[in-house]
Amino acid sequence: MSNQLRISKEWEEAIIDWIIAEIREKNFVTENTGILQLSAEYSGVLAVNLSHKLSRRGKPLPIEVIKIPLVSEFKLEISQDILDRYSRLIIADSGCMSGNNFKNVCNILLDYGFKRESLLFVCCACNTDSIFKPDICPVYFPLKRLMLQFDWECKTNIWDENTKFDQQERYELPVKQMLFSSNGTNGTKE
Repeated sequence: MSNQLRISKEWEEAIIDWIIAEIREKNFVTENTGILQLSAEYSGVLAVNLSHKLSRRGKPLPIEVIKIPLVSEFKLEISQDILDRYSRLIIADSGCMSGNNFKNVCNILLDYGFKRESLLFVCCACNTDSIFKPDICPVYFPLKRLMLQFDWECKTNIWDENTKFDQQERYELPVKQMLFSSNGTNGTKE
């Protein structure tokens, strides 16, 4: 079994609430803001929470699911019909490993005519060696030593060929976790 940065349901909820607070602080959401969810299989929890918790006038933000290819599986494309609906986009991915998905989507959106300031890239966790740094991400981890794993993920080996881990070493990630509570007392847990 490889070393994992395991994100529990409770930690994921705190991470998503932190992301939402950051988006609100930026005052990013307008009438024509949509969410591009990168991959149906991995980013649904993040996208749905963003959609409902950032809703405007009781209406969740629209979510557009973008199919993300595995390496060389197919060419990434985003329909112009989707893009024409929005003046701002929140691009949501649960985890940013190499950064290629964000980079490729960013290039497509810029080529289409979006300005960089109208795009907000968010994720729950990002590899410290990623070639693309998201605008909002509360957790960074070293992919060379840890594989990101959410509680809801099924066991898969699709990444094993490209990622090698020291099977014997246990690594404790020095990360500060933001905690949000319903009574308004927020704090940091190390």
